[in-house]
Amino acid sequence: MAEETARFISLATRAVGEPEREAAGHELAARIAHAGGESEVPHAVARLASSKPAPPWRFPLLASLVVVGLVAALAFLIPSHWKEARLLTPVHHQGYDGNHIDRLLAALGPAADDVPLRTIYYTNQKAWAREVDSLLAEAPDNPAYGRFHARWFSYLHPKEILPPDYRSKWQALDPDNAWWGISAANQLAEKSISSTRGVHTVTDEPRFQQALDYFSDAASREFCRSNAAVVQDRELRSFRRENTLVSAYMEQQLLQIAGGDSVNLYSILRAIDVRADRLVTSGDKEGLERLMKDFRNIVMMILDSPSNGYMSVGLIRSVIPRLAAKCRALGVTAEAEWLERLYDTDKQLLAAAKKARSSGGLGRPSSSFARLWLDGFADEFAPEDIEPGRMAEYAVADRFAAVAGVLAFFLMVAGCLMEVSRRRLAGGLARGLMPLWRVSDSAWLLGLGVGLPLLWWLGIVHLSPLGCRDIGLTYFHFGQLPLMQPWLSQDLGGLVFAAVMIVQVARWRWAKRGAFLALRPDRMWMGWTMAIVAALFIPVQGIVRYLPSNQEKFLLFGSAAGGIALLWLLWEAVVIVFFSRENSLGVQLLVRAILPAAATAAILLLVATPALRKAEQTWMAKDELMRRDPEGSGMTVLERRLNEPLRRTLLDALR
Repeated sequence: MAEETARFISLATRAVGEPEREAAGHELAARIAHAGGESEVPHAVARLASSKPAPPWRFPLLASLVVVGLVAALAFLIPSHWKEARLLTPVHHQGYDGNHIDRLLAALGPAADDVPLRTIYYTNQKAWAREVDSLLAEAPDNPAYGRFHARWFSYLHPKEILPPDYRSKWQALDPDNAWWGISAANQLAEKSISSTRGVHTVTDEPRFQQALDYFSDAASREFCRSNAAVVQDRELRSFRRENTLVSAYMEQQLLQIAGGDSVNLYSILRAIDVRADRLVTSGDKEGLERLMKDFRNIVMMILDSPSNGYMSVGLIRSVIPRLAAKCRALGVTAEAEWLERLYDTDKQLLAAAKKARSSGGLGRPSSSFARLWLDGFADEFAPEDIEPGRMAEYAVADRFAAVAGVLAFFLMVAGCLMEVSRRRLAGGLARGLMPLWRVSDSAWLLGLGVGLPLLWWLGIVHLSPLGCRDIGLTYFHFGQLPLMQPWLSQDLGGLVFAAVMIVQVARWRWAKRGAFLALRPDRMWMGWTMAIVAALFIPVQGIVRYLPSNQEKFLLFGSAAGGIALLWLLWEAVVIVFFSRENSLGVQLLVRAILPAAATAAILLLVATPALRKAEQTWMAKDELMRRDPEGSGMTVLERRLNEPLRRTLLDALR
């Protein structure tokens, strides 16, 4: 047996330099004696005799190539994903600052030069004024540009309220459009009436009368249309939307700069209320009837325009009961009836929305964009309508998690390479002993360390309800921010599970192959316990879908369970880095096994990145709700579909 041991030591130290070979031999002899593994030596001799140690340059070279390749990939992926994440703040609500529009314009590239409106109006009033003036200068006779310029005139010139040529421009460019008169009436009313605790006081009688005059004039027109979609088209003239989530949000943000289509009735409603009070006081039944008919014409024109509709009329609900009571007081019955009919219909719509919210509505399975609109509605939308937007967000989230995984496994690979390179004696001895590692050991490591976590994650997340993929990406909130979500816990938990399994399976296989050399780590059970904790963390986080309350706290505090396995993993890394020189052989053998598996995991995640991008594009191509209304209402398809049944219901109540 002593002869077999000597032969084993001779074979195992072939790759060790002459000065250190004797010390390496003594270490192996001591390990065999300590472990009592003499009976295993003949088998080890046969394994070592059947192969030669790899050249000292092979492992570092291959590992270095992997590291360089991952560095090159990450040098592209990390900056591009960071920029994308900054443009997707409407989804994750993190990192809002004053430079968001600048980042948007930078992302547009050359197309940004053709964007006329580049400033949020309240951030830089002078810049906004220049941009609005420049837009009008492009086509002074364009009704939409004239309307847009007039809309912002009082904001940019507070003392003047309306352009001097306002009425003549209206008559020349857009004479049948009531929007001009309504807008002028609202702006004049804003400057002529003050309100305190619901009591309205006229502070400028001439302007107040001007407001009523414009309102009456608008009531005699044929339609009410803001034509904001024309301005939006100009804003997007050089923008080319792609089937990506970030492109869709860039389009939405450009549209928000241009502004929406809703008619502002807030101030003119106060003027109507004051005028009705005066007519009731003076007993002028005909005057009140005439005022209410004008009001009805205005409301019907607004409701008749798909670009205004329910969202604009929603402003009037607070004043309707008072106007109806005043009409009843003077016996203006017909006008009181339509006011009450409109009010009752609006109440029914609000009650239906409240009921939908209490039953969950469509907010739970919606995308971050759609939830803003769908949370209070249940009709007119089917699951297949809202699925594409939600799944596109999940594809993007998984892609970001994949990039994070590439970075994590790159650090593992780089750490292993550094460890291999820094211990010359243990490194040479490890090369001599590597033939003890069999193909079956690599199969176990790749199967349990990489394959099992991947299949486990796919099974839980994509094939079971615990993946919560039928719930919106940012549905769960902690306070006002979507800090913790099931997908985030489960994606990161999957990465931790894979990393723990790679380390633990490598320890297990070397414990079997190197038991006769006292290479079995202490407390192997702890590693398996951490692996089980990491595996169970993924489905456990999905239990949040069944909790009636405290869902956000469950996600937040439940993430600590995943942190336990991560802490163990970090501890193992610390042990590897600061392991004593006497026990560095086991570390060297371990990292030589871990490195190929970690590299495989990183490469798989790298390959998954374009696949997830393709999935995002496929889902975004199917999503219609976030697109602009093709009929030119200035809304998205989602807003238009929500608006249509509501405005038609109210319009029917007026007829």
